[in-house]
Amino acid sequence: MPSTGIVSGTKVRLSIEGAAVARATNCKLSIKNDLRVTSHKDQTGDFETSEYGDFSGDLSSDFLFEETAGGLEDLMVLFLAKTTVDFIFGSGVTGDLKLTGTANIESLDWDATVKENTKASIKLKITAVPTVGAFA
Repeated sequence: MPSTGIVSGTKVRLSIEGAAVARATNCKLSIKNDLRVTSHKDQTGDFETSEYGDFSGDLSSDFLFEETAGGLEDLMVLFLAKTTVDFIFGSGVTGDLKLTGTANIESLDWDATVKENTKASIKLKITAVPTVGAFA
């Protein structure tokens, strides 16, 4: 049964190659369309016109570093091998929105500040239009 009301951000996860990013503190999906401006001198009115261009998309997640499956080491191996990865984005709750697709890892950051939790982040570029579905 799908979630009701506003979905808690705690439930939404980014999974890469079948494993949720471990110890995630947030995740984000952004899809945009680079609109082509079609305004010209012969049109009437003062409003810019446009048509759809190419889609692009990004995924990201911040997470706490711990030696665990789905953590920094696993992601680093995929990144350094230049692996195009499969991703799933969503809550995992039956009936909820599920986006799946492929992406390339653009960057991995590791932050080890003195007397703070060790943190990391990953950014990915989506390589094709994601599939929209629902969790079964």
